[in-house]
Amino acid sequence: MNRLRSRTLLVLSLLASSCTPGAPVAQSPSHPPPSVPDVDAATRCFGDPPASLFAPQRLPLRADAPVDGVVSDVQVRLAGQLDPSIVRGLLSIRAGDPVDPERVRADVRRLFALGNFEDVSVQATPSPGGWTLTYMLQERPIVRRAWVRGAPPPLQSDLEAAAGQHAGDLFAPASLHRAVDAMRRRLVELGYAHAKVDSFVRRTDARTADICLWVEAGPAVRVQSVVFEGRAKLDEDQLETALRNAGSEANLPGGMLDPSVLEVQLLHATAAYYDAGMVNVRLGEPELRYSEDQTRVAIHVSVQEGDVFRVGKVTFAVPMNANAARYGAVLGFGQGDVFSRSKVMAAIERLQSLRLAEGGAGSIEPVTVIDPEKRTIDLTFQVSEGKTSAP
Repeated sequence: MNRLRSRTLLVLSLLASSCTPGAPVAQSPSHPPPSVPDVDAATRCFGDPPASLFAPQRLPLRADAPVDGVVSDVQVRLAGQLDPSIVRGLLSIRAGDPVDPERVRADVRRLFALGNFEDVSVQATPSPGGWTLTYMLQERPIVRRAWVRGAPPPLQSDLEAAAGQHAGDLFAPASLHRAVDAMRRRLVELGYAHAKVDSFVRRTDARTADICLWVEAGPAVRVQSVVFEGRAKLDEDQLETALRNAGSEANLPGGMLDPSVLEVQLLHATAAYYDAGMVNVRLGEPELRYSEDQTRVAIHVSVQEGDVFRVGKVTFAVPMNANAARYGAVLGFGQGDVFSRSKVMAAIERLQSLRLAEGGAGSIEPVTVIDPEKRTIDLTFQVSEGKTSAP
């Protein structure tokens, strides 16, 4: 007999193995980026920014000749409203110190770390008695106004809240990227699977900027059907219940499409098969088949169900074997029953509670031995490493 033995930890592996829903969800053809709307008098998001108050050098230390000697003066040239004396107080280098490029670089890193500046550079120029170091800083602008344009009117306030951009905030590119992602996710949650969001920033002056988040929601997409191709041993209601157990009403017939939660839902479908003894089930990559107007979609998932496995021998390793009868009584299943992942997990919790009540220590985990010819799974419950007291 060709008996396949596996010492796979059942609880840790069942959801991770025997399924492939982690592959990317098939999407509709890519769309061009959102078109830039016409500039209007009320929205100052578009157009070229004004010239900077200065053109800062982007090297940590720039000079027209080798810098070697003493610092004669330290100056701060600041484009913004911050008091230059605050910046001077953060600098480590002072007049009379040797010119040290490493200390200059450390100053630049310290200033960038504040998050208030979008550009910091240092210019070294010869001066009587040594070198003048000029720290040139461009403050990040303050958001003058944040606009959400192009959104369907019922979604306007919802998307503004998702964006989280407000007048008076310190502008940060990373924050703007997060706003675009958050709005896109929210639109998908609301059923606009093809939605596109882009951002435009216009510097109104050296201290302020307007932000415009431009939305092209596209059509709302509803799910017409969910088809598990190859399904035979589980009925459609069981699989639909499994999808619903993921905690979302999306991707169900009549509901909105949300590809971002489909992967998790398919893991729940896989778990439903595990609970029906089909531990070798394979779910393929979901395919989204859109209607011609792209307002409806059919979700197709290929399934290879595999054989139904039953529980084989159930044993308890040392030190649990001394109380095997008592432990066996709380399992909730026995030899010959259809194997169920959820029943095994529930049994582990009951065994753990019983051991704790008896003064035992260590966590309980199952070791499996799979026999593909007999279509059985033997289970041995053992105590993981750790000090264990006698019952």
